[in-house]
Amino acid sequence: MMNVPDGWTKTSLGELASSNAVFCDGDWVESKDQDPEGDVRLIQLADIGDGLYKSKSRRFLTSVKASELRCTFLKPGDLLIARMPDPLGRTCIFPGDPKSSVTVVDVCIVRLSDDIDHRWLMHAMNSPAMRNQIASLQSGSTRKRISRKNLATVQLLVPPLVEQYAIVAKIESMISELDRGAEQLEAVRTQLGRYRQSVLKAAFEGRLTAAWREERRRQAEKAGGALPTAGDLLERIRAERDSAYTQRLREWEQATKAWEAAGGKASGEKKPRKPVEPTDVDPLSHETLSSLPVLPTGWAWCGLESIVEGGRTCAYGVLKPGTNPKNGVPLIRVGDLVNGTVNQDELRHIEPNLSAEFARTVLEGGEFLISLVGAIGRTAIVPDDLAGANTARAVGVVPLTTTVVPKYVEYFFRRSSKIAEMTSLAHEVARKTLNLEDVRRATIAIAPPDEQAEIVNEIDSRLSVVDQIERTIDTALKQAQSLRQSILKRAFEGRLLTETELEAVRADPAYEPAEKLLARIRAERSTAETKPKKKVRRKRTPQETA
Repeated sequence: MMNVPDGWTKTSLGELASSNAVFCDGDWVESKDQDPEGDVRLIQLADIGDGLYKSKSRRFLTSVKASELRCTFLKPGDLLIARMPDPLGRTCIFPGDPKSSVTVVDVCIVRLSDDIDHRWLMHAMNSPAMRNQIASLQSGSTRKRISRKNLATVQLLVPPLVEQYAIVAKIESMISELDRGAEQLEAVRTQLGRYRQSVLKAAFEGRLTAAWREERRRQAEKAGGALPTAGDLLERIRAERDSAYTQRLREWEQATKAWEAAGGKASGEKKPRKPVEPTDVDPLSHETLSSLPVLPTGWAWCGLESIVEGGRTCAYGVLKPGTNPKNGVPLIRVGDLVNGTVNQDELRHIEPNLSAEFARTVLEGGEFLISLVGAIGRTAIVPDDLAGANTARAVGVVPLTTTVVPKYVEYFFRRSSKIAEMTSLAHEVARKTLNLEDVRRATIAIAPPDEQAEIVNEIDSRLSVVDQIERTIDTALKQAQSLRQSILKRAFEGRLLTETELEAVRADPAYEPAEKLLARIRAERSTAETKPKKKVRRKRTPQETA
């Protein structure tokens, strides 16, 4: 039960609409009705923020079409309530637009009389109590929404108009302080992002390990030797690939003999897949090398395909995952690639026999993953506990030779310049798509293995501090959001204003109990209902417009 503070009254959202108010859905405007050159803006759900008009979309139609569809034109000050998530019921005030504007059918328009402060109602609609009510009235299994009919029934506690003004002033004063703090935290987060990139840039220019290299050089000189050259490094990589292939070939031969001894095809088991013989990778051309930065002594530029493990190959993942069995094989998707690793919180699964059909991307741990569709260039290294998992088609799998430290490769591709390079190679279909061949040919600066490990340590030591600061920022922002909700909760329970502030409100000559303003609204509506109504053509239904 709602406790009603002195002077307040309980009512529904629908009851607040007086005779001259507007309480209706937006308009059913199909794609065929829109025109990018139109003179009327079509406000979308994406424009409706939580107490903030976002103005993100760019959809239009002509005024002729808007008149033909009998659209409701918006006015500055109108409340726009999202009837679909997320979150459901979020409300903002339309500030106006240089163009005449209408909105889509899943946005409810509320235009109030002067007896209600529209800013007060916006904050009320975004309060925890209202969100809970709206959630209880939602419908739909896959796409949740609330009908305008149900929206009209939500219950509010309405204070006197003078008190509404005072509540709004205090809410906005307190929230503006929170917003300033949040802006400062976001500015720090942006600076941390720049610092991350500066660390990665310095790392792969050799600056983080310059002193380490110099010490190794002195040690080599004392021992009467020299550090390995770039040519030595590339030769070592080639030898390791050949050795890995030979080992996998030997294992395949043994597995094939065991399969044949068990009856071959009659056993119902698939024949073991033969390892892929490493192809000779052409060295980078002089033209390509001349376009790349100069590397420290002992480093070398090569294509990513040069450091693929012998016996394996770069590959796309599972094309059509199908069902999501509880005890199936974990499937890594683009959204699971987060900050260089695989977020296992929401992994889906596939049938084991389907995973077996895509044996080339069955993971062993340590592979380099890169997103190929949509958000191009997300990267991760497969953790050992996901050995046996598989990947979705939009994730490229690059098995790495043991000559490279996997995290070194991932950090190299996490640089903003490399992400931009990969994105520039993508082509548009329905979404941006990067060919795996472009990934194979991507260049990478390879340091000697022991220096790779040192570089990863140097990066880790710096970025771990950044990670901790970002976690602190995230916690502070969550606390600010909780405090915002607490402010709104107290405001609409009548507990935000102090006794002194309430005394000042009640001393105002314009003060009157909320029941009186609601009585006026009811009287206006009753008078309007007794007047003969003009016939108005109803809006067409979606079925009629199809």
